[in-house]
Amino acid sequence: MSVVVSRRHGFTLVELLVVLVLLVFFGLAIGGLARTITDARDRVDESSETNQLARTILQRISDELASVIPLPVPLNTADEPTGLVNATASPTTILTFYHEDTPDLQWGLEEDTLRFTTARGDPRQGNVPQGELIEVAYFVDTDPQTPEQGLVRSVGTLPGLLPEETQPEQVPREVLSERVVALDFQFYDPDTGEWLGTWERTDMLPALVSVTLGIAPVPCDEFFARLPRDQSLVERVEWFTTTVALRVRSYPDPSVQGSRQRSGGGTSAALSGGVSSASPNVPPVSLSFSGQRPSGQTGQSGGGLR
Repeated sequence: MSVVVSRRHGFTLVELLVVLVLLVFFGLAIGGLARTITDARDRVDESSETNQLARTILQRISDELASVIPLPVPLNTADEPTGLVNATASPTTILTFYHEDTPDLQWGLEEDTLRFTTARGDPRQGNVPQGELIEVAYFVDTDPQTPEQGLVRSVGTLPGLLPEETQPEQVPREVLSERVVALDFQFYDPDTGEWLGTWERTDMLPALVSVTLGIAPVPCDEFFARLPRDQSLVERVEWFTTTVALRVRSYPDPSVQGSRQRSGGGTSAALSGGVSSASPNVPPVSLSFSGQRPSGQTGQSGGGLR
């Protein structure tokens, strides 16, 4: 009688090592895929948040620029505001539309300031009472010694009350975003058909104003603190641009308006010549926001805003 002996063979050490290596490879592949999906989702969320932030800021600036009032106001010789442009040849009036072009030569970022009078004041907004006609200023504050950082909007309840050296407690200020590190304005002159980096005319406002924001991935103070050590942060700035057509471009000398009233033209004649919105030879304006990298500055173009 023959006896059959059955033997069970276990895994050898080599087979166990092969299985472990395969399991490790599969785990790394699955983990890498999960990280890729998570990173992609985070980038999409961050891009969507940045796009929405840019849309909100540009819409607010556009609304106030579209309602700009180039109002001449009398100068107080005892306390004359600085930095404002004469509205007419008369030294007794100033025009409440002032632009200051202040590029950051070290990093190539524009940090412009624009002040103007607008009829967009809403007394229901904020804790500070606002009138129907206010003077606003938009600028980027990068000074670490100031309480505000990023894009700042300051408000004066009467025109001509925003001199350059205004104390923080004198004017209500609102930080629109701490991530805005650059602000650039361009002005279209229909008489020459050119875009200008600054506006110096004293008798007429530009027909179009181009507004460009540079939004960093981190807050303004952290951005400029890290920039000397990590200059690649400039490449991660996203740019967003929109163009605004100004409805009102000029306002006559009050003395001229008064002479028209005294000459018998009446109120209707004064009003008909009071505000001019003529803008000949103006190129078509797109109302959509577009991601655009301005010339001379580096960084990413923002995702197309529509």
